[in-house]
Amino acid sequence: MTDEPVLPDSVAFQGRQAFDEALLAQVQGAARLPTAPVLHELIWVDADFADWGLDSPALMSGLSQFLRGRGRRLKMIATRWDEMTRRHPRFSMWRRDFAHVVEPFVTVEPVALRPLALGPDSLIDVADTVYWRGLVMRAATDRAAARPMIGQWLQMSEPAWPVTTLGL
Repeated sequence: MTDEPVLPDSVAFQGRQAFDEALLAQVQGAARLPTAPVLHELIWVDADFADWGLDSPALMSGLSQFLRGRGRRLKMIATRWDEMTRRHPRFSMWRRDFAHVVEPFVTVEPVALRPLALGPDSLIDVADTVYWRGLVMRAATDRAAARPMIGQWLQMSEPAWPVTTLGL
């Protein structure tokens, strides 16, 4: 018999702090997974990531630990990136060290993105961005059901948010 607690397939959350805690738990859980040969990726989706707690030292530390493993990456899909450096300056600086495994995309067609965070063992789905209500889902079927929609968003996207801006 195992001592690990049995987690429910889905847990509701409400509020930005609860979302940030769920995101941190997702990242920390992914960081504990064994490295390659299995590809592990996090895919985060939002219109602009303005309300995400990306500057959290704990989140950046967890992401660093996760991304140091072989065969890991973070994909981010947004409709615009113009506010990221101003709203999340620490995350923007941190990303420079991980530019080889952090892949930001921008949609090239108008699309209404809703906040999602897909990880190897959970899906965080924000249904209400006013009160930040949503679900953390752990069932493989829920994660699999989200993949086609995320795939469509990726097909409508191109690489964006360069680490450095070149000028003449």
